Amino acid sequence: MKKISAVTLSCLLAVSMAACSQGGQKATGNSADAPTANLSPVSIKADLSGVTQDDGVSALVPEAVKKDGKLTLVTEASYAPAEYFGDDGKTFQGYEIDVAQALATTMGLKLDMNNAAFDSIFPAVGTTYEASIAAITINDERAKQYNLIQYFQDGNTWTVAAGNPSAFDPKNPCGATVGVQTGTAQDEYLQNLNKTQCAAKPVSIQKYDSQAQVSTVLAGKQLTAMLTDTSIATAAVQQNQGKLENIGEEFDPSGRGVLVAQKDADLAKAVQAGVQKLIDSGELAKIYQAWGITKGVPEKADIL
Repeated sequence: MKKISAVTLSCLLAVSMAACSQGGQKATGNSADAPTANLSPVSIKADLSGVTQDDGVSALVPEAVKKDGKLTLVTEASYAPAEYFGDDGKTFQGYEIDVAQALATTMGLKLDMNNAAFDSIFPAVGTTYEASIAAITINDERAKQYNLIQYFQDGNTWTVAAGNPSAFDPKNPCGATVGVQTGTAQDEYLQNLNKTQCAAKPVSIQKYDSQAQVSTVLAGKQLTAMLTDTSIATAAVQQNQGKLENIGEEFDPSGRGVLVAQKDADLAKAVQAGVQKLIDSGELAKIYQAWGITKGVPEKADIL
């Protein structure tokens, strides 16, 4: 796909956005041969020159984390513009990558960012990785099992092929064929919908390991609609250049959180202090503003 300018991306993303949870690279279910897409929209990087180590935050970092001088994080880099690989296929980019870098700096650590399939992130945090920033939606089930430090809020948005050829009604999705990324909050939402509103006429949920695949299959008119975060839905419309359009109103806004294992309460407190420092200094808002995002930064970095 053609590259777009930073100005264009900023204009198109200048709405209330954030991201959610995501997956790996191979399609699953009935879509094993689904194509992939290049979701490297543009090389934007926030100015992090104003972000420095905070001694108060650094003092809270557990010695086990300080030992190697790194904050070892994991993400799933196919969720542009939140996190994705640049044109070289290996450089992490995205507004959440900038947030992760700023957080590590504030904590007095170097950022060690890793990539993994979304479903594999949860069991690996607290063992292989110290924490995760991967557009993870905060919900009750996850909050019972992990520490989730809120740093952003976003909603959900439906997307259809341009012109809505299947006459999809976002207020009544029952019976539609809807694409989602496996393991996301939207995946869970549709499963719950099939138990309630759509019990008599269930949504046909088509799951993919990559959001890029969902967008590409929808652009090929092989799905009725897709459901994802508002930020990702907006970017998908832009990147598919006239093949997709968002439909209906954003709904169910919720927090996005840095994932820390329940057993690592001290690290969670250090992360919380680091995020709060970025909020209070205005640096967190500046990062999102660089990406054209003007709403969604909370006043408090609550542990949920």
